[in-house]
Amino acid sequence: MECLYTPELTTTTQSLVITGDEYTHAKALRLSVGEQLQLTNGSGTTAVCSIVEVTKKNLIVHIESTQQHKLTTRKVTVALGILDNRDRMEFAVEKAVELGVTDFIPLQTQFVQRRAHGTQRLESKAIAAVKQSKQPFRLNIHPVQTLQEVLNSYTTTTIVLADEHGNRPSKIDDEVLFLIGPEGGFSPDEKNLILSQPNIQQWKLTDSRLRAETAAMSCMAINAVL
Repeated sequence: MECLYTPELTTTTQSLVITGDEYTHAKALRLSVGEQLQLTNGSGTTAVCSIVEVTKKNLIVHIESTQQHKLTTRKVTVALGILDNRDRMEFAVEKAVELGVTDFIPLQTQFVQRRAHGTQRLESKAIAAVKQSKQPFRLNIHPVQTLQEVLNSYTTTTIVLADEHGNRPSKIDDEVLFLIGPEGGFSPDEKNLILSQPNIQQWKLTDSRLRAETAAMSCMAINAVL
């Protein structure tokens, strides 16, 4: 069953007229009258619906059942140094959605080669991943922040630094912030600042050197299964 993103969906919605990008997506899938769809509003509400009409401009669906999901997972944040390659940054966002991360922060650090990619494309990639993975909740993508700004906002959260000198990953039951540097890693001053935090853990992910997006995905995957 295909899934479309419909932020206007509520638990009392009985029918919807789907237009714009989602209509274009449905049209590309060659969906027809009588077929069933799953809808998600990205805020916890999902629905099963049937297509009742397809026109040249929209898709009309009848809601058959809805479900309101509770956000039972703890807050899981990934702060990833802005990568020079936009595709790799977007890949990390897609995997964050699939692996149940709640918040994503593009991180401005000393060694980043690009100042920003723009969060609009990241939002689009996140929505596409929500539909693909049929998630009830969308990823909260924050504006670009500095390392100090992030640390100031997560003073009571367990912070995990992916580091070759760290320890074997262990289960974390409370809120967690994963800090991943850009291609050049964190500067010595930035690393000292991170390690000075009272709530810091260092995770050694592998014996080999990982790309930034691979390290982020590894942290997210380990967190999801521990």
